Amino acid sequence: MVKLACSEEVPEPVDMGGSGFSVAFDPLDGSSIVDTNFAVGTIIGIWPGDKLSGITGREQVCAHCYVCFLCAQVNLALGQAQVRTRVGT
Repeated sequence: MVKLACSEEVPEPVDMGGSGFSVAFDPLDGSSIVDTNFAVGTIIGIWPGDKLSGITGREQVCAHCYVCFLCAQVNLALGQAQVRTRVGT
């Protein structure tokens, strides 16, 4: 299902052997700041096709953002539909 994937830690696209989508993701400093009680989370962008350069955010088929601090918040966009969930205080 995923052809290419990359992240801040591995910026060069890695061939995942699938087809159909390319994914870029970034952990929001979770591993380095979890002991200091700062917010942690992940941002994910999914595009159709087999490239991660020369594309724009408007071409995404899905965007996801998860943030956890005193409460957990999830934002998901699929085309024109948007879902937002919050758990905690």
